[in-house]
Amino acid sequence: MKNLEIMRANTLQQSNNLQRGLRKGMAFAVSMIAALCLSQAYGLAAKTTSTASAPKSTNKKLVSSLSGMTRSAVQDMTNDGAEFLKEMSDAANNLNSYSFLSSMTVFKNGKTIQENSKFYFKKPRSIRAEEMGPYKKGSVAVLLKNGKVKGHLGGLLSKFSGTVDADSDWVQSANGYPLVDSDYFSMSKVMIDFANKGKKSIVTQSPVTVTGQPKPVYVLEMYTDASKQELMKRAYVDPQNLLPVEWFDYKDGKLFAHTLWKDLKLNVDLDDSLFNL
Repeated sequence: MKNLEIMRANTLQQSNNLQRGLRKGMAFAVSMIAALCLSQAYGLAAKTTSTASAPKSTNKKLVSSLSGMTRSAVQDMTNDGAEFLKEMSDAANNLNSYSFLSSMTVFKNGKTIQENSKFYFKKPRSIRAEEMGPYKKGSVAVLLKNGKVKGHLGGLLSKFSGTVDADSDWVQSANGYPLVDSDYFSMSKVMIDFANKGKKSIVTQSPVTVTGQPKPVYVLEMYTDASKQELMKRAYVDPQNLLPVEWFDYKDGKLFAHTLWKDLKLNVDLDDSLFNL
């Protein structure tokens, strides 16, 4: 009898140990899933290459603020950019709809963040952005008629959508720029606002040849003040449609973000359902 009781006790102990092991395993699995979800939610970027369909940026030409420009192009930058910015704004405002691919490289806190996205715009104010990765890969956001943004994250959280204010951190690009200001007209308006606040803009007299662009472009620059000691932004602008094809953002004189646009389609037929989620 004693042996039987001992065997029962051992069996019960083993069963309890097995249950505790299973509970620990389940807890570990849940914690791993939660960590993955948080990783998706905060858009933690890894150092991976761009997808094949996305435009790629060339880091070699981003070494200095003038690395992409020839000497003659720099000397040609004599025109005040204020009027040119208005022309860019008018050109963007005349577009009824468009879509493009963008590739952004952000240099922040010693790390390089790569963001590739598909962007859609339709008048009067419909916007949709699809993140292709690595940054916030799988996330989708649409601007609603009430001014708020509805979207979902990628990965395990793609089944769940929510609505946030347009200035929420959840709907900002890797460079901190808000979704609602990512269309062409809003970008030009932001630049005009900078100029009205005393920032100095200049532009080349005519299209010039720059590294990385297949055809001549206007080069537009904006500085912190009239002394032109500190560069804030540089844009390469298509002379045919007056839309930017490449953009450089600087902080404290150093390159902070670089953006390329490609596969631009103007005045295309975009169904209203595209801007629903």
